[in-house]
Amino acid sequence: MKRLIKMLLLASLLAGLSPAAHAFSLLGQFKNWQITPWGYRLPGDIGGPMTLSEGFRWNVPVIYYSFDPSFVAYFGSNGMAAVDQAMKIFNDLPKFSEITNDDSSLYIGGEVVPTDSRGPQNFGLNVAGVRDLKSQAMGLVIEELGLAEPTRWTWALRGRNVETIGGVTFTNYTVTKYNYDPITYQTTFARVNGALYSYIIEDPIPNINYADAIEQAIDVTNPYGPAVADQLIFPGEYYFGLTQDDVGGLRFLYHKNNLAVEQLLTTVTGGVAFRGNGSPWAAYVGLTNITLGTNLVFNTGTNIVITGLRPGVNKLKFQRINYDSLLGQTFRPITNFYNDLVISNSRPFVQPVQRMVTQPDILFTAEDLGLVQTLVPVLTQRSGTGGWQNNDAINGNDGAAGDAFGGPGVIAGPVVISFSDQLPYISNTSPDFLTGDDSFANSSVWGSFDENSETPIIYPAYLNLTLQDIQRLIRQRTP
Repeated sequence: MKRLIKMLLLASLLAGLSPAAHAFSLLGQFKNWQITPWGYRLPGDIGGPMTLSEGFRWNVPVIYYSFDPSFVAYFGSNGMAAVDQAMKIFNDLPKFSEITNDDSSLYIGGEVVPTDSRGPQNFGLNVAGVRDLKSQAMGLVIEELGLAEPTRWTWALRGRNVETIGGVTFTNYTVTKYNYDPITYQTTFARVNGALYSYIIEDPIPNINYADAIEQAIDVTNPYGPAVADQLIFPGEYYFGLTQDDVGGLRFLYHKNNLAVEQLLTTVTGGVAFRGNGSPWAAYVGLTNITLGTNLVFNTGTNIVITGLRPGVNKLKFQRINYDSLLGQTFRPITNFYNDLVISNSRPFVQPVQRMVTQPDILFTAEDLGLVQTLVPVLTQRSGTGGWQNNDAINGNDGAAGDAFGGPGVIAGPVVISFSDQLPYISNTSPDFLTGDDSFANSSVWGSFDENSETPIIYPAYLNLTLQDIQRLIRQRTP
């Protein structure tokens, strides 16, 4: 099949834009027009890019995560600690309303947020195929917080039309952008963390035979790195934090000034807490009608505003919870209470609510996820957006058929994030790799490391593997 490539010559135009520009992209449920022939719904995609008015986000103040027995058995305590470190990076973010900016950058505590949050690459770990578990978890979690890949959606196809005139076939495309500057919220800059992109349209792209606007870096020598949301971390690399674009996207979604009509989760009801001991885990009064003072009456489960105009929660908080036994499967339900701020009838007010948590919002597992092209293990998998709450209709955005199944909406668990338990694996390019001298092998293995690690932790925990063990498994081509 003939391959058609059309180049957009934007380099001279884009080069004049501000070098400090950044961009984030939002993730939501696929719109009905976001189809595979135009570069959407590709293998591994859980949702499509959204406009600024269509973002999906959590609307509870605490997100609970846990590990199932398969994760515990494969990764052990070191693996759980690595995920805890990933969650701590999100927990350490301040209130989003406290993140400041100038004309070009975001600041946390007076310090500029980096455009590249990768530590120095370890060449030895890269050759051995060691992938940092914490960093992989960060990329998967930030997607489940509502952020899409900003580099991929710098340029995207909105339409494609093929027609034949006078015996000559023409293909025309409509190209759009789905990433936004975290300060101006404009789409005019074709940059991610300062890296400038043009694009080429490739049609068809083999195997799936779809068309796409493929981003092309204008300056391949620029020092800026991808966003964590791009999920482009390679073996031997790790994240020490979030980038400008990651923080900017979360700041937009969860800022207290970002208002959207939202519904409470179905597990949220009204109630009044005993706050005598100051504990957020205090028991709720179990009566149906509670009266405080002379005129404050809260009717549990019924006398609360379910649908209303709500601001972002303004602060992300992840709380780890465990099963009764680390190797068991019994989860003990907990009740969390909080104050819900809602605007109803043009009047803002706070209502005390409670959420019964009967399962983790985010569950980490280790499983056999199958193979890619019957050869390479699928490394990770995560829940799709099908269970997210779509508030498109109640926000008045469902009038146009093209916007159907867009947002905005509320992210709801359970989210399952799975890592392959089929590592380490070794692939060889020569059929006589057992005896041949010219065979080449590479590997992939989960690990934990940073710049201060003298030796990486290699998984699975029960094999007690070392980096040297992995290196001995790899037979490399010799000159």
